[in-house]
Amino acid sequence: MNNICYNWALCTNNSKHKGGRVWLLWNPQCYEVHIEDINSQTIHSHVKDKNMRKYMWASLKNYSGKCSEPWAIGGDFNNVLTYQERIGGEVTPADIQPFQDFNLSRTALISGVDTRKYSRLDRLLVNGWLQRFPEAFANFLPEGIFDHCPCVIDGTPMFKLIANMKKLKRPLKEINKENFHDIEHTTSLTLMALTQLQERLRVTPLDPALIMAEREMSKEYAVLLNAKHQFLVQKTKATWAIEGDDNTTYFHASLRAKRSRNKILGTSQAVKSVHKPTIQKGRVITIEHHEKLLRKVTAEEIRLAMFSIPGTKAPGPDGYSSQFFKDTWSITGTAVCAAIMDLFENGKLLKQVKNTVLTLVPKVDMPLSVTQFRPIACCNTVYKCIVKLLCNRLSEVLPLIISPNQSDFVKGRDIVENILVCQDLVKLYGRKACSPRLLMKIYL
Repeated sequence: MNNICYNWALCTNNSKHKGGRVWLLWNPQCYEVHIEDINSQTIHSHVKDKNMRKYMWASLKNYSGKCSEPWAIGGDFNNVLTYQERIGGEVTPADIQPFQDFNLSRTALISGVDTRKYSRLDRLLVNGWLQRFPEAFANFLPEGIFDHCPCVIDGTPMFKLIANMKKLKRPLKEINKENFHDIEHTTSLTLMALTQLQERLRVTPLDPALIMAEREMSKEYAVLLNAKHQFLVQKTKATWAIEGDDNTTYFHASLRAKRSRNKILGTSQAVKSVHKPTIQKGRVITIEHHEKLLRKVTAEEIRLAMFSIPGTKAPGPDGYSSQFFKDTWSITGTAVCAAIMDLFENGKLLKQVKNTVLTLVPKVDMPLSVTQFRPIACCNTVYKCIVKLLCNRLSEVLPLIISPNQSDFVKGRDIVENILVCQDLVKLYGRKACSPRLLMKIYL
């Protein structure tokens, strides 16, 4: 019996009949059976269904009515919605009824097909998602070695941009490995080859093959030399070296000096509080300032912000610099603008975009205080573009609310102005006819 009904329960009427006429078998995991009466002809029992899925559907109905935020639940519901969603197997009304009773008018349905079973079992139920994210859709991937299909929710412009950038990294790495994996050595070899061609060309100056080869080699060397200069500029941060020679010895000495200065030997904590009532007595933004800051973001505004980021700046954790987006703006510009505008509409920023590598660069030798470090945040370029856009808008408002006494860190003002005013005041202090005066220097 175990070969046919393994671990099933069995009840017979052998006690009431010599040979036994009635057998009752059931699966205890699915049904709860209470025997009421046994006689020679019948077995009376009370059967209770242990199927917990009806409680699941009741819970989903109850929660979907209470949830006001976008809500999603996905997985193998082990139920089909229509008779056409199963091929090669029977569909009973019990398979369809739970889904049909579910309130689909309030809960949208996005489904995928489990191709192994030829049944539409893997689903994603959402409530309010399509109103908040109208472009969202569920992408059911192949099941592989599993029984069901993994689901990836896709569709937001920011997610599409990050996904495409991630796919592009592998071919870009292969191109870099093939052409620029050791840029300094490759440039030296190309220069040697160019020199050899030019020496041969001096012997036979009218050889058309040598003339063409020397011309192509010169172009290749120019490209590699430019790439080498950009590589060294990023490492040394010596922007003036773009228009000069490479000065390799100096560059490497500069790199060694940077590494020695960047060592952190110890810290001491000194935190000062800010007197908020004093800050609140200052100027505040007006309604006009508020409207100017919250106006709708445009594609041109995003483009200007992106193109204002220097292309030689170090790339972020994703490996993309602003120069990549500048050179490919005709291809990537639409996706970048859509992602950033969607951010300002919905206020959702993916963690892949805001990932940041933070480095503390010492300002002095053997720093001890936090103020003796300069924090350098290596952000992703898309994040830099968002911050640049915010800074551009703030620069329109900040000069109007910052006191004119503050002359530093404000566009159009210079700290030298305060120094000149101070000099004009101090030079009169030495006169005999001058009234008693006091000059104080205060650090804020």
